[in-house]
Amino acid sequence: KDRTKPDQLSNIQIEIQRNIIQRLSVYTLGRLAMVSRFYYGLATPVQYKKDACDEPPRAILWAASCTATPDTKKIIKKVLDLAVVYGGNVNRIYPLIVSDKIATYTPLHLAAAKGNKTAAKKLLKLGADPNALGWEFFRDTLFSPSMASPVDPGTINLLHILSALPKEKFTKDASLLLYFRNLPQLINIPIMAGLTPLFLSIHRGNDILLKEIMTNGGNIEDVNYIGRTPLMQAIVCCCMKEDPEVRICYKGIISNMIECFNAKVGNLGDADVMETPLICIIKELPTPLPTDWKHRIQDIKEIIDLLLKHGADINEVSNAGFTMLHVL
Repeated sequence: KDRTKPDQLSNIQIEIQRNIIQRLSVYTLGRLAMVSRFYYGLATPVQYKKDACDEPPRAILWAASCTATPDTKKIIKKVLDLAVVYGGNVNRIYPLIVSDKIATYTPLHLAAAKGNKTAAKKLLKLGADPNALGWEFFRDTLFSPSMASPVDPGTINLLHILSALPKEKFTKDASLLLYFRNLPQLINIPIMAGLTPLFLSIHRGNDILLKEIMTNGGNIEDVNYIGRTPLMQAIVCCCMKEDPEVRICYKGIISNMIECFNAKVGNLGDADVMETPLICIIKELPTPLPTDWKHRIQDIKEIIDLLLKHGADINEVSNAGFTMLHVL
């Protein structure tokens, strides 16, 4: 069929066409615009205006959650442009109910979580707030605007989501690191469990991101909800991992923290810190010993030697009242 010629739908009087468009749902309008190119110009504004008023609006969320490919990148950008032109809100907060608990997020959170760099960049250009907050459980900035501060416990921002991405994402796209350079004010903000972007990157074993965070002001002596510093958490992760290649990565992280960023190996002086790095090692010794225990113990020994070399004291008493020998 020649799509340059009017179809039968387009031959209807313009007043009737508009009346039809006003009565159709957003989904049907989209189908109509696809079927009849002569309806496209009339249907598109109405479609996006209706979508902006829907609960919930879908156009911006679709673009944020879409997988960006060479074929979809232009579509994602176009959908976001049209959505904003016709009343869409790129900073709208959406609820997510999981196991009877409510979490909230913005389209920018979703795009970052999906690794959709195309949508994330476009959303920022269209005015998405990188300081926008999501809330865990029953806290919602829509209902409690006075609590919507980026330093409140439980807030989730763009850097938290990026920090939780696999290391491979940063290997493939180093430009993701720019967010940590451009948003230093968010770099030490904890979520409800006390986890900052630095802690999240340690959980992922993401040495690339970890260096970026520490270089841009990440607090190497921060304390999580169980009283551990980032160095302690890296030690725990190293001791727990069975894969020798992963342990090598963590040993590099630990060495970098101590030798390049001066992470404290003892005498922490913070009442919230409940252990010492040496105690963390002893607590995480595998029992019973695994079949490859020689290699794992060798890795653990190297960490102990590194700590002792930099001044760790086996007789240091933790804030919980224990020494390394007590725990052993």
